[in-house]
Amino acid sequence: IAPIRLGAGVKVKSAESIYNGLPVLTTTHGSEGLASTEGLRVLDSPDAWSTFLNGAEILEWIQQPVPQEQRDHYSLLRGAKRLRCFLDQILPPD
Repeated sequence: IAPIRLGAGVKVKSAESIYNGLPVLTTTHGSEGLASTEGLRVLDSPDAWSTFLNGAEILEWIQQPVPQEQRDHYSLLRGAKRLRCFLDQILPPD
C-alpha cells in the first residue's frame, strides 16, 4: 500500500513491490514514472480507498500475481544492462 501524495521521479516503493510480485495499491502520483499500471490499483480519493480496502474485491485482487514481464522490468539485471548501455554511450572506448 503506497498512498503517495508528493514526490518526484519513479516511486521506488511501488517498483520494488512489483519486482517482488506484490500488487500495489497507490495513487495517481504514486504510479508516476512506472512503466505500466499493470499490477497496480490506482485510487485517489479517500472514499475510493476506504471502499476498496473494506470491500470483498480486495481479497481477489491481492491474490492475483503480478505478470512476470512487469516483475522483470524492475529486475537488477535489467537495470545493470541499461546502466551499461548508458555508460557505453557517454564514455570513450578503451
